[in-house]
Amino acid sequence: MGRDVLRDRIIKGQLTSGERIVERKFSTELAVSRTPIREALKLLHADRLIDISRNKGAQVTEYTSQQALDLFDVIASLESLAAERNTATISNENLDILEDLHAQMLLFKRLGNAEDYFEANSGIHDAILQMCGNPILRDAHTKLMARARRGRSMVFIDPVR
Repeated sequence: MGRDVLRDRIIKGQLTSGERIVERKFSTELAVSRTPIREALKLLHADRLIDISRNKGAQVTEYTSQQALDLFDVIASLESLAAERNTATISNENLDILEDLHAQMLLFKRLGNAEDYFEANSGIHDAILQMCGNPILRDAHTKLMARARRGRSMVFIDPVR
């Protein structure tokens, strides 16, 4: 629970680069002991969303434009491979699911609803990976997506970026 809340806040820019994550504060806010918060921080550190040091504690990592370019380069390759796998095996049912998700995304775009557009867009990418039939590919993509979603959110928050 704590991991999901903290990850979501980092991804959506509610916790920004360099911001400290104080265990006691989030423990109180989420009504959990500090142990699950510590565990969540370890997992977020493994996902490279935060740094942990003895002197500064846990801090949200910096996210540079070069990191985003490098990350999206790899993710684009993984998603391309998943899409290629799907072209050979996708069922009509799964194709309908993707078309429905795409229609939802376009609606949110027309309405100017950036948050729901972002969620629908992410849902399409996730569905393509789920449908590809390659669990190793899916797992590699999942590991990178927390950082990537952070970048995508930053673009929606500040279109100049």
